[in-house]
Amino acid sequence: METHKKRTTFAGHGYFQMANCEMKNLLIEAIKKEIKDGGLSFTVGTHGDFDKIALEALRTLRKEYQDLEIEVVLTSMHYLVKKYATGDPFETCYTPYDDVKTVYYDIEDVYYKNRIISSNRQMVDDSDILICYVDTERIHSGAKKTYYYAKRKGLKIVNLYKDY
Repeated sequence: METHKKRTTFAGHGYFQMANCEMKNLLIEAIKKEIKDGGLSFTVGTHGDFDKIALEALRTLRKEYQDLEIEVVLTSMHYLVKKYATGDPFETCYTPYDDVKTVYYDIEDVYYKNRIISSNRQMVDDSDILICYVDTERIHSGAKKTYYYAKRKGLKIVNLYKDY
């Protein structure tokens, strides 16, 4: 009988009020805490600086923790399709990340402005922990919607947001 692996996902605003290296250090510390609690499976999106830096932090930590499972979720087939001279966009599909697993949710029929939110919800549905950078006072934010969705689902939430 296989035991359940703790899965962690990430969500955050496309911007933050600190240096990228400071955010990366905060993410590394938060990820290390989850690793110490048995979490070795991590899923990250592809939109905004927070996702980019979360992936950088995971890649950095994989040098120390070789068992880390890293998945990158793509929100559109446009990331997967490479056009060639024949003009057939489905002639060759490729994985844009050669060092991590690429995941694609079937959301092409979702209105394009809602794809990130739909993708984030699926990431939350598949996870136990959310590491995020969310200002819950913001009026409109996809990251905020993801935060509250994770809260309703009962995920452990680690919010790195600080009011600077």
